Amino acid sequence: MYIERKPSLNIDDLKAEFKESINHINGSEEALDMVVGFVALEQLYTSALKEISIKLDILDDQFQQMYKHNPIHHMERRVKELRSLIKN
Repeated sequence: MYIERKPSLNIDDLKAEFKESINHINGSEEALDMVVGFVALEQLYTSALKEISIKLDILDDQFQQMYKHNPIHHMERRVKELRSLIKN
């Protein structure tokens, strides 16, 4: 199974990248805090997907070993890039 690894966002890099676009918004600190919270939520979501994928992979290996049968034929997981979500 091949899963592409996407680099995690650094909070400081994110603040620097979006600082100009957030400055013109009233309550820019509040908007920035929302973006930082969203990044934390996205990290949690990505971690949960990884954990579920690993557990399913282990179950598939166990079935192959015990029953010579793989109930999972194909597994794919995707998370839209955060920069893409923020820009839209």
